[in-house]
Amino acid sequence: MQIRVFNFNTHENVTTFEAHPDYIRCIAVHPTQSFVLTGSDDMTVKLLDWEKGWKNIQVFYFASFLICLKLLKLYGNSIYPFVNI
Repeated sequence: MQIRVFNFNTHENVTTFEAHPDYIRCIAVHPTQSFVLTGSDDMTVKLLDWEKGWKNIQVFYFASFLICLKLLKLYGNSIYPFVNI
């Protein structure tokens, strides 16, 4: 599945890229650093860095999608904003 990034002010599409092979269910954005966590039905959480061209920094694998979501929600309490898709 793709992630589409838009300019907040102009609503222009900045970039689009393939992030996961299955549905992306949640995204957490760090408030001060260039990190984004994405959680997918493929039972992975990916750490992306937008300052490095959306480079995939690390992949976390889970045996259960519920564990994946709980991890993101934990980060969501300290990383703003947390988006459910």
